[in-house]
Amino acid sequence: MDAEIPELVRDDGRMGKDNAKVVSDGERGLLEELENLLEKQMELARQGDIGGVERLSTRADFLVREIVRAGILQLPELECRRGRFERLYGDMRLVLASHRAETAESLKRVRQVKKVLDVYRKSI
Repeated sequence: MDAEIPELVRDDGRMGKDNAKVVSDGERGLLEELENLLEKQMELARQGDIGGVERLSTRADFLVREIVRAGILQLPELECRRGRFERLYGDMRLVLASHRAETAESLKRVRQVKKVLDVYRKSI
């Protein structure tokens, strides 16, 4: 350890000799788990399993809160990873918006059929 610039240890991670935060293995694990969860959610969303997406969202929400609390993605060395998360979340929004539009169209058709059946029932 350098006598002039001691290495600091903090609860939320390590500090290097240049006082730049060093990402711990645990913090990297949080990032990897979140990335895996988002990829699983994307796959489920593409399959139309919105319930599955919702079930995974509880854990994803916890991971996001922990990552934000620790300020992990604010580190310059993780800028590309931050961009990847932004893309994954953007893609997820598009897939879910598409499903919402499909659901709205299906609901519209169901309502139209119901009106036709009501008219038919009243005419008998």
